[in-house]
Amino acid sequence: MQIGGKFFSFSHSRLPTKWYRATLPFLMHKAATRFWMLTTLALGLLVGGVVAPWVASYQKNQPEEDVVAWAAEAEWELPQAPRPEVPFAASLRADGYVELMARHVPVPVKRPGTVKEVTAKPGQYYEEGDLLVMLEGNDEELERARLRHRAAKALLARTEAELKTERIKESEFAERYERVRELVAMEAASPAEMEQFSYQLRLSRARIEELKAQRQLHRAQLEELATQLSHQQLRAPVGGYVWSVLAEPGMYFEPGKDFPTLIISPDTQKVVRVLVPEAEAARLQPRQQAVAFLPGEGGAMLELAYVRTEPEVELQVRLGEEPARFIQVVFRVIGDEVPLVVGQKLEVYLEVQALSARASSSPAAG
Repeated sequence: MQIGGKFFSFSHSRLPTKWYRATLPFLMHKAATRFWMLTTLALGLLVGGVVAPWVASYQKNQPEEDVVAWAAEAEWELPQAPRPEVPFAASLRADGYVELMARHVPVPVKRPGTVKEVTAKPGQYYEEGDLLVMLEGNDEELERARLRHRAAKALLARTEAELKTERIKESEFAERYERVRELVAMEAASPAEMEQFSYQLRLSRARIEELKAQRQLHRAQLEELATQLSHQQLRAPVGGYVWSVLAEPGMYFEPGKDFPTLIISPDTQKVVRVLVPEAEAARLQPRQQAVAFLPGEGGAMLELAYVRTEPEVELQVRLGEEPARFIQVVFRVIGDEVPLVVGQKLEVYLEVQALSARASSSPAAG
């Protein structure tokens, strides 16, 4: 071909031979790779479609006993905690929780208010009447109530003192009157003198009655002012150890709608409350014998002494489970060698009647 006086040729012999020889093997190699990849994928899909239904059918036809045996064998291979040496022929395991011996005395809020200050500390002992919690209120009104309370307390003390003095005078006047009356009987004194001491005696006794009425009035005023102050203050109703403090500064409480702000226990002796499933209640015995073990392998054994069986049944509801009912049996720990913490969980074993003996003693047996 001739263009512009120059000759161009497009024959095969004119192609660059070096580029052709270099790229041809590479293109052939890529084609072979793609061919084998597609072939392998097709074979995999074919084998999966044939084998998967067969495996599913095989597993479905397997007997259930083999699966159960395998599960039991797997469970047997897991390490099990060793059972402690229980000194009973037949025993029932139950959970026990350490708590205080005495009943808890709650200290509820008497009026709505916000906690201003908490002076009570858990674990400390407080005498009856000690301040535990201060609620916020009108400071001026509270100060006036405090002043009136202080004044009523002073008046009551003065009335008590006057009453004591007047009783001493009454005793002296009565003694003088009896002496003068004897002298008048012997004609050694005039009846006018006896009448004078009789008048003083009647006057002293009237004064005593007046002071008694004043004392009663001052006591009523003092109790009323103390009640007003108690609306702003929570004091210990009994002497004892503070077990829990649920109040914090800034918390708002309403009577009867919130938890008690404090719980006081007059006794520090600890007991173990054991929860026995209601279905096992028939196996319990009078004056139940039991032992407890501390959690963990090799825990010490604690001897327990029966205290009482609670009249109410403990009902526990757990998510996803049926409600469970438990009999509450309370035991006292014999000895105090091992320190126990309130709320601690113990592993308790109770001496019970063996299941075989229970079945033989039932009316249906025999």
